[in-house]
Amino acid sequence: MTALAVAADQVGKTAAFDHVAEHGVIYVTPFLTIRAGMNPGIAFGLATQAQPLLLVAVAAAISLVLLVCIWRTESILQRIAFGMILGGAFGNIADRLRFGAVRDVIDLHWNGWHWPTFNLADAFITIGVLILLFVPDPTNRNKHENSTLSIDEQGSGGSRTQ
Repeated sequence: MTALAVAADQVGKTAAFDHVAEHGVIYVTPFLTIRAGMNPGIAFGLATQAQPLLLVAVAAAISLVLLVCIWRTESILQRIAFGMILGGAFGNIADRLRFGAVRDVIDLHWNGWHWPTFNLADAFITIGVLILLFVPDPTNRNKHENSTLSIDEQGSGGSRTQ
Protein backbone atom coordinates (compact mmCIF):
# COMPACT_ATOMS: atom_id res chain seq x y z
CA MET A 1 0.00 0.00 0.00
CA THR A 2 2.83 2.38 0.86
CA ALA A 3 4.51 2.00 -2.54
CA LEU A 4 1.17 2.40 -4.36
CA ALA A 5 0.39 5.61 -2.44
CA VAL A 6 3.84 7.09 -3.16
CA ALA A 7 3.64 6.18 -6.85
CA ALA A 8 0.11 7.56 -7.30
CA ASP A 9 1.06 10.76 -5.49
CA GLN A 10 4.27 11.40 -7.42
CA VAL A 11 2.82 10.51 -10.83
CA GLY A 12 -0.30 12.59 -10.16
CA LYS A 13 1.68 15.65 -9.05
CA THR A 14 4.06 15.42 -12.01
CA ALA A 15 1.21 15.03 -14.52
CA ALA A 16 -0.72 17.93 -12.98
CA PHE A 17 2.31 20.25 -12.89
CA ASP A 18 3.24 19.37 -16.49
CA HIS A 19 -0.31 19.92 -17.77
CA VAL A 20 -0.84 23.17 -15.86
CA ALA A 21 2.52 24.50 -17.12
CA GLU A 22 1.46 23.87 -20.72
CA HIS A 23 -2.28 24.53 -20.67
CA GLY A 24 -3.16 26.30 -17.43
CA VAL A 25 -5.55 25.34 -14.65
CA ILE A 26 -7.79 22.31 -15.29
CA TYR A 27 -11.46 22.93 -14.46
CA VAL A 28 -12.72 19.42 -13.63
CA THR A 29 -16.08 20.38 -12.08
CA PRO A 30 -17.61 23.61 -10.75
CA PHE A 31 -16.06 22.79 -7.36
CA LEU A 32 -12.81 21.02 -8.34
CA THR A 33 -9.81 22.42 -10.19
CA ILE A 34 -6.30 21.11 -10.72
CA ARG A 35 -3.59 23.72 -10.33
CA ALA A 36 0.12 23.86 -9.51
CA GLY A 37 1.17 25.27 -6.16
CA MET A 38 4.12 24.89 -3.82
CA ASN A 39 3.67 24.65 -0.04
CA PRO A 40 6.87 25.28 1.92
CA GLY A 41 5.09 24.55 5.22
CA ILE A 42 2.98 21.69 6.52
CA ALA A 43 -0.77 21.06 6.38
CA PHE A 44 -2.95 24.10 5.73
CA GLY A 45 0.12 26.25 5.00
CA LEU A 46 1.33 26.16 8.62
CA ALA A 47 5.05 26.42 9.52
CA THR A 48 6.01 28.08 6.24
CA GLN A 49 9.18 29.50 7.82
CA ALA A 50 10.44 26.10 9.04
CA GLN A 51 13.62 24.72 7.48
CA PRO A 52 12.87 21.96 4.92
CA LEU A 53 15.37 19.56 6.50
CA LEU A 54 13.75 20.00 9.91
CA LEU A 55 10.37 19.14 8.41
CA VAL A 56 11.92 16.10 6.67
CA ALA A 57 13.47 14.96 9.98
CA VAL A 58 10.14 15.25 11.80
CA ALA A 59 8.32 13.41 9.00
CA ALA A 60 10.99 10.69 9.01
CA ALA A 61 10.60 10.20 12.77
CA ILE A 62 6.82 9.93 12.42
CA SER A 63 7.33 7.48 9.54
CA LEU A 64 9.49 5.28 11.75
CA VAL A 65 6.69 5.15 14.33
CA LEU A 66 4.22 4.21 11.56
CA LEU A 67 6.50 1.38 10.40
CA VAL A 68 6.52 -0.02 13.92
CA CYS A 69 2.71 0.21 14.00
CA ILE A 70 2.47 -1.70 10.70
CA TRP A 71 4.71 -4.47 12.02
CA ARG A 72 2.84 -4.75 15.33
CA THR A 73 -0.77 -4.83 14.15
CA GLU A 74 -2.54 -8.05 13.19
CA SER A 75 -5.36 -6.24 11.39
CA ILE A 76 -5.12 -6.11 7.60
CA LEU A 77 -7.29 -2.98 7.53
CA GLN A 78 -5.02 -1.24 10.03
CA ARG A 79 -1.97 -2.23 7.97
CA ILE A 80 -3.61 -0.71 4.91
CA ALA A 81 -4.45 2.47 6.84
CA PHE A 82 -0.92 2.79 8.25
CA GLY A 83 0.44 2.05 4.76
CA MET A 84 -1.67 4.87 3.32
CA ILE A 85 -0.43 7.29 5.97
CA LEU A 86 3.17 6.20 5.46
CA GLY A 87 2.86 6.42 1.67
CA GLY A 88 1.45 9.93 1.94
CA ALA A 89 4.25 10.95 4.27
CA PHE A 90 6.89 9.50 1.92
CA GLY A 91 5.30 11.25 -1.08
CA ASN A 92 5.49 14.62 0.65
CA ILE A 93 9.01 13.90 1.96
CA ALA A 94 10.11 13.15 -1.62
CA ASP A 95 8.77 16.54 -2.75
CA ARG A 96 10.42 18.37 0.12
CA LEU A 97 13.79 16.74 -0.63
CA ARG A 98 13.53 17.42 -4.39
CA PHE A 99 11.91 20.85 -4.40
CA GLY A 100 12.26 22.26 -0.87
CA ALA A 101 8.45 22.37 -0.68
CA VAL A 102 5.46 20.10 -1.27
CA ARG A 103 3.61 20.25 -4.59
CA ASP A 104 -0.13 20.81 -4.12
CA VAL A 105 -2.53 20.31 -7.01
CA ILE A 106 -6.11 19.60 -5.86
CA ASP A 107 -8.26 22.67 -5.27
CA LEU A 108 -11.77 22.37 -3.79
CA HIS A 109 -14.14 25.34 -3.65
CA TRP A 110 -17.86 26.03 -3.54
CA ASN A 111 -19.88 29.29 -3.42
CA GLY A 112 -17.06 31.40 -2.00
CA TRP A 113 -15.77 28.65 0.31
CA HIS A 114 -12.25 27.38 -0.43
CA TRP A 115 -10.37 24.45 1.10
CA PRO A 116 -6.56 24.80 1.12
CA THR A 117 -5.01 23.24 -1.98
CA PHE A 118 -3.71 19.72 -1.29
CA ASN A 119 -2.35 16.62 -3.04
CA LEU A 120 -2.91 12.86 -3.21
CA ALA A 121 -0.39 12.28 -0.41
CA ASP A 122 -2.50 14.47 1.87
CA ALA A 123 -5.62 12.54 0.82
CA PHE A 124 -3.94 9.19 1.58
CA ILE A 125 -2.88 10.46 5.01
CA THR A 126 -6.38 11.75 5.79
CA ILE A 127 -8.17 8.59 4.61
CA GLY A 128 -5.74 6.40 6.55
CA VAL A 129 -6.31 8.38 9.74
CA LEU A 130 -10.10 8.26 9.26
CA ILE A 131 -9.95 4.47 8.87
CA LEU A 132 -7.97 4.17 12.09
CA LEU A 133 -10.38 6.45 13.94
CA PHE A 134 -13.74 5.18 12.73
CA VAL A 135 -13.40 1.58 11.55
CA PRO A 136 -13.39 -0.91 14.42
CA ASP A 137 -10.47 -3.31 14.64
CA PRO A 138 -11.83 -6.88 14.68
CA THR A 139 -8.64 -8.23 16.26
CA ASN A 140 -9.09 -5.80 19.16
CA ARG A 141 -12.69 -6.97 19.70
CA ASN A 142 -11.52 -10.59 19.95
CA LYS A 143 -8.92 -9.58 22.55
CA HIS A 144 -11.62 -7.75 24.53
CA GLU A 145 -13.94 -10.78 24.43
CA ASN A 146 -11.13 -13.01 25.69
CA SER A 147 -10.36 -10.60 28.52
CA THR A 148 -13.93 -10.84 29.88
CA LEU A 149 -13.60 -14.48 30.86
CA SER A 150 -14.23 -15.12 34.53
CA ILE A 151 -11.57 -16.56 36.77
CA ASP A 152 -13.54 -19.83 36.89
CA GLU A 153 -13.65 -20.07 33.08
CA GLN A 154 -9.94 -19.44 32.81
CA GLY A 155 -9.09 -22.04 35.39
CA SER A 156 -11.88 -24.35 36.58
CA GLY A 157 -14.60 -24.14 33.96
CA GLY A 158 -16.84 -21.29 35.17
CA SER A 159 -19.07 -19.11 33.03
CA ARG A 160 -18.53 -15.97 30.99
CA THR A 161 -19.01 -12.64 32.79
CA GLN A 162 -21.42 -10.14 31.32
